[in-house]
Amino acid sequence: MDQNTVQDFEKYLQNGKIIFLYDGLCNLCYGTVKFFYNRNPSKFEFINLQSVIKDNQLVETFQIPTSLNAVTIIQGTSDQTLNNQNQFKKPFRVLYKSQAIQECLKELKQPWCFMGFIIQLIPLVIKDFGYDLIGGFRYKIFGKSDQICQIQRKQKQ
Repeated sequence: MDQNTVQDFEKYLQNGKIIFLYDGLCNLCYGTVKFFYNRNPSKFEFINLQSVIKDNQLVETFQIPTSLNAVTIIQGTSDQTLNNQNQFKKPFRVLYKSQAIQECLKELKQPWCFMGFIIQLIPLVIKDFGYDLIGGFRYKIFGKSDQICQIQRKQKQ
């Protein structure tokens, strides 16, 4: 299992990647990862949460939840505005659950990007209720892997 550092995460964000954190034991989560990978492999960096939550520096720097119940994405921003303390805002944003999936869908080609914009119209409380409902039964419905599932990137020839 590859260990990522804060510098690795910063490099991914500078290169325009979306860091997609998922439960590596959940078959539904892994299926979701394969779905996005098969449609836009160059846009995402897929990392299982189990390998990240052990690193307190990563968790604190990127506001990563230590629960495995939510897909989390970290997305770079170009926002260079100042906050109340005259400090630059962080050059990334962290999205969880349905908002994370919605933003990832927007990075795909039609019809999937259109779905991301449609889902955006649904109130967050309703989207996350549905997400939590499915998430609560994901192991029972889709099963749980015995080992961490990871995407094997295709080698350039």
